Amino acid sequence: MTEINKVESDRWKNQSKYDFELAEKLIDTEFSYSCFMFQQAAEKAIVSYLVLKGTDKVWGSSISDLAEDCIAIDPTFDFLKSLVDYREKKYQKLKVLSDLIAIHLH
Repeated sequence: MTEINKVESDRWKNQSKYDFELAEKLIDTEFSYSCFMFQQAAEKAIVSYLVLKGTDKVWGSSISDLAEDCIAIDPTFDFLKSLVDYREKKYQKLKVLSDLIAIHLH
């Protein structure tokens, strides 16, 4: 790890903390935005980890893609990836259903 990696990792970690704290504040009044901010916080925390471990370029912006990159560094990230993959599959089904309802209503 270089000093540049540490500084960049800290920058991502601080942004993740900020997003997380904002999500907590919004959870009772702006639930959907709060969920989005929690996801952003998780993605930025994983980017922080990858940068800290020396990854030059971080590709992808989904938790699943980022977790897959982490598996090469630490195989225990496979558990996170499997949980996220499950959630994303459920989300995709709900998104299709939501799109169908929107089409029907218009």
